[in-house]
Amino acid sequence: MNTYKILKDNIETIYLGKADGSLLEIERKYFDFLPEVGEEVEVFGNDGNYIITRKLIINSDTPDNTKTLKIWGWICTATSLLFFPFIFGVIGIVLGYLIRSRGDKEQGTVIMICATGAMIFGMWLGAIVWG
Repeated sequence: MNTYKILKDNIETIYLGKADGSLLEIERKYFDFLPEVGEEVEVFGNDGNYIITRKLIINSDTPDNTKTLKIWGWICTATSLLFFPFIFGVIGIVLGYLIRSRGDKEQGTVIMICATGAMIFGMWLGAIVWG
């Protein structure tokens, strides 16, 4: 198996380790990405000629769950404009945080900001309409 873990990053060399305890020292020029300590990589080649790629870890249940959270986050954000702004606004903020913590930082942040704005605008609109 050619899977290694990055153990140490010096300026010019990267030290990789396998689960069996073997070590591999490779020059930085073989990395076409910024290596991070603890990251798993796949190494192909032999002495003096390497191709190194990041090992991809795919979690199959996260995308569907995140998609559902995004849909409910936007529904709660829109609902907070007209109905119970504080309740639906807080729910939208919490859902945005959950989305952000599960990997989609951009979408989660946008939902949190929009939910906060919609909550404030909904409370302001309610105060004007209901006097």
